[in-house]
Amino acid sequence: MQLQQLYYFREVAEQGSINKAAGTLMVTQPNLSRSIQKLEEELGLKLLVRSNKGIQLTEEGRQLYQHACGALERLEIIKRMSGEEVPRMLSVSAFPTLVSTQLLRELYEWYRDKSIQFTFREGRLSEIIEDVYQLRSEIGVIHINPIQQSRVRSLLESQQLEFHLVDTDVWHAYLGPGNPFYEQESVSMAELLMKYTVLRYPDDYFSILTSHTMINGKSLREQAKRAMLFDNEGAIINLLRTTDAVMFGMRWNREFYRELGIACKPILDYRMEVIMGWIKRKKELLSLEGEQFVTMLRRNYTYQEE
Repeated sequence: MQLQQLYYFREVAEQGSINKAAGTLMVTQPNLSRSIQKLEEELGLKLLVRSNKGIQLTEEGRQLYQHACGALERLEIIKRMSGEEVPRMLSVSAFPTLVSTQLLRELYEWYRDKSIQFTFREGRLSEIIEDVYQLRSEIGVIHINPIQQSRVRSLLESQQLEFHLVDTDVWHAYLGPGNPFYEQESVSMAELLMKYTVLRYPDDYFSILTSHTMINGKSLREQAKRAMLFDNEGAIINLLRTTDAVMFGMRWNREFYRELGIACKPILDYRMEVIMGWIKRKKELLSLEGEQFVTMLRRNYTYQEE
């Protein structure tokens, strides 16, 4: 296998067309097709499905694309290392509500006078694990509940990743002034699920596991009859502030939400325990930037009673 083949394959995958990729790469379409075909033969894998509408990646093609992108990006960095200062890098993947504005502000202040490239990705639990496994992120920040724990730890072990505990908590309810529970000290899970729309992030395999947890003889999925799914925290915040909708989460970001007029309430009739921490690849030392991020994470997310 030659590096040129990976460059060609990446371009074809991104363009979705052999002809378009050939134009960008300034090679002939037959030569590009032969290069991809040879790559498939060498790997013994079917990478592309060709049709009149263009090309689509097979599952093996999708995996190769992810690996190729990471490898080629790092090759470009290595090429730039000779004779010039290469900026330090830190890449982090996290569940949307697990890296607060306060932590990012602190990180910014720490590195504002330094040469560093910081990449932050938001995703579901399965996506975060995949990011760290595929080298897209040095650190992943995740939370796990007991229903997910066995499957998550098994997946982490199979991917040669390790988990480091930061803190534990239980589910709380977040709601705005439009919800009748806003002024109360605590809330009832059964009443919230019965009367109000639940705002949450799209499902992945692990959140689907959680949805089967039982509350008073019925699953969470059965009881949460009204739900709206978003992959954007800003949309969820706006709806919490302006409607009677509710979101379930942990206390770690309560101060940020409080500043926005959103209250964090303990739940009386239901207890979902959660552990939060960070993951990395086994046998790999964290970069100096990664160590600093973990220090800030622990400082910002160890819960203190008010």
